[in-house]
Amino acid sequence: MKTKKIFLVIFSICLLGCSEDLPDYNKLEDLRIVALKVDLPEVNPGTEVSVNALVSDIGGDGRTLSYSLISCTDPGVAYGAEPNCDNASDKIEVAEGTITNLTEENSFTLDQDPVAVAVPSSVLDLYSDIESYNGVAYLIVYTLTAENGDSVKGFKRVVITSETKTAKNSNPTIIEIVDENGNELSELPQEETDYKISVSSNSSENYTEYILADSLTSLEEVITTTWFVSDGAMKYYRTINENYNSLTPPTVLPTDRPAVIVVVSRDGRGGVDYQKIQFE
Repeated sequence: MKTKKIFLVIFSICLLGCSEDLPDYNKLEDLRIVALKVDLPEVNPGTEVSVNALVSDIGGDGRTLSYSLISCTDPGVAYGAEPNCDNASDKIEVAEGTITNLTEENSFTLDQDPVAVAVPSSVLDLYSDIESYNGVAYLIVYTLTAENGDSVKGFKRVVITSETKTAKNSNPTIIEIVDENGNELSELPQEETDYKISVSSNSSENYTEYILADSLTSLEEVITTTWFVSDGAMKYYRTINENYNSLTPPTVLPTDRPAVIVVVSRDGRGGVDYQKIQFE
């Protein structure tokens, strides 16, 4: 049994950092929602949060995109439920609009105008004190549609906890991407080079949670970063905390648009930060 547990740990680590072949998931080519970020990842019931979408549409040639947001109490995504609000009794149609600043010269939007989402004050009414302390998820579903009918969906879960839990989670903060000598990534290297994210000292937070019904357990966040590229390749598609990744630059740079690298860091509790570096 002990050998089996060790194998599972090693296997889990390899899923985050042992793959030599990047899947298409990390290549920025088609229409996609790269990340959804809320300003407050953990809030009391009745709080308003702001949602930002990081969108990529390299192949879209500057087409107009339409978006819509709906919200509801999480139907149980962590337990295998579909991340949608279609059949939710508390479904709210939050907003809809268009994104028109995705041009050939700049095929990304890092700061789409934030959209406000009001979390109902009744979210925790049917949950126990322990469940309310540990947190109940509130789901935000973001749908992105192109003029030709191409459509993708993304979802974001906001953690709702009781007012008695005063220490709320915040987003991690990416400061910069640096090489082994501490030099910031500001232009594409000429050869394969190792890079890591640098995050603020409070990005990996300590927090408490009820593991057993009668006692709180102290835990610490692990920052997981996903690396996306439009050109070239990364050795690993994910890294943990401030571990290094290796960037292989493209042999030929595109002439009709910039090359882009995007990193998205998550703390495992709903906190997200992202950074885009564009190379002209």
